[in-house]
Amino acid sequence: PFFTELVGAIDKRQTIMGIPRQVSTALTSYNEAADIIRQLNERGFSDLDVIYTGWANNGVKNSLFDRIKPLSSLGGKSDLRALLDSAAEYGATIYPNAEFAYVYKDGAFDGFSAKRDAVRQINRQIASKDERYLSTRGAIIGKPVTNYFVLSPNRIPDVISSFFKAYQPYNNQAVALLSMGGYKSSAFNEKSPISAPSGLTAIGEALREHTDYATILATGNQAMLPYADKLVNVPMTSSELSIFSETVPFYQIALKGRITFAGEPLNIAGDYKRAVLTAAQSGASLYVKWMHEENSVIYNSGSSDLYSLNYSIW
Repeated sequence: PFFTELVGAIDKRQTIMGIPRQVSTALTSYNEAADIIRQLNERGFSDLDVIYTGWANNGVKNSLFDRIKPLSSLGGKSDLRALLDSAAEYGATIYPNAEFAYVYKDGAFDGFSAKRDAVRQINRQIASKDERYLSTRGAIIGKPVTNYFVLSPNRIPDVISSFFKAYQPYNNQAVALLSMGGYKSSAFNEKSPISAPSGLTAIGEALREHTDYATILATGNQAMLPYADKLVNVPMTSSELSIFSETVPFYQIALKGRITFAGEPLNIAGDYKRAVLTAAQSGASLYVKWMHEENSVIYNSGSSDLYSLNYSIW
């Protein structure tokens, strides 16, 4: 298959009636996603696996995924249903991404409380991760929502159950669980501490109840591989530090013939021609990450990782 990731919506600061606000901004609406899929089909792509990130629950900087809230900025529930219903006509399977590992927003009455649901470190402090500039690795300061919470493995099984219950009426038997492929966390919450292996076991038991859904995960650690039908963002080389003389694709050899996989998106690879050759060498599929809008739309949004995504130039 040809893996295509489409990015839905981000929050961007806009001034409305003189007041700065965070406004949901569409990068690829539901109708635009359908149009891209149609164009790819017309150009001969007949086996498409389309991952759709930022499609619901406040977009890329998501709230808790224990429910599904289609975004009006992307077209609303009716356009989302139309997208899912029309995909098969163009030889595509759509995998909406459900973010179970991280939560960006802790709002009132949204089902998430950082004090209750986030991982706590061994010093009992709430664990969060900072977004960083790709160029300097310095923390992004002063931009909207630049840190996010790690969801406790105690909470994730309930979130998984609630999500699939809400997802069932959409009649789409495919879902992406990208971040779960690399998730591994203990939690030192005072009332319910849990080790990383025990957390992965609980999460695995929750996912096992929904194996009738086709899934795509990112990277793929050993504990999550049994629940992955396909993988993306699989490391295709070593770190290439000077201590290493050669890159040997042991992981790719183990996966080949068992799970369909792809490396990083070609359009954000440092050398996309080399990435194509590496994919051919290891038997990997090709993977791109696109949006409908111009690249300039992410300026001043705090989403510095969403660069070079405009599909029309690729």
